[in-house]
Amino acid sequence: MITEAAVSRGACVVTSSRSVEGPGGEQLHVPGDITSSDDRERIVDAALEELGRLDIVIIASGVVGFGPVDMTRSDAMQSLVDIDLVGPLALCGLVAPMMTDGGTIAVITGAVADTTMPVSYTHLRAHETPEHGG
Repeated sequence: MITEAAVSRGACVVTSSRSVEGPGGEQLHVPGDITSSDDRERIVDAALEELGRLDIVIIASGVVGFGPVDMTRSDAMQSLVDIDLVGPLALCGLVAPMMTDGGTIAVITGAVADTTMPVSYTHLRAHETPEHGG
C-alpha cells in the first residue's frame, strides 16, 4: 500500500523484503533481510545506484509475539527485537548521513506494518472502554 501510494504520486521507489519479488510498481526491488548488516548496505547501495539520492526512506518491518513471556523461547524474543528495533535503527543510522536536505525517515514496526490483526484490534479497543479512560 505504501509503495502504491508513493508511485501514484510520481515517486521513484526501491523496495526490499525477504521476498524475491516486490509488491509491484516499484522501480527496483532488492531482496534482503533488515537484520543483516550486509543486506542493509547492499539495499542502500542499490537504491543509491538506481536513484542517485535518497529523499524519503520508509522502513516498514515487524513481527509480533503473543503469549506469556515465560513460555516464549529466547530465540523468538531475539528475532522480535532484531526485526522490530535493531534492524530499523541500524538502517536509520546507515541512511541518515546520505539524506538530502529536508529528507525524511519514517519507521513503522510491528505486525501493523503489514496488516491489522483481529487480536490487535481487540487489544486497542480495550483501551477505549470506560474502565480504561475511553
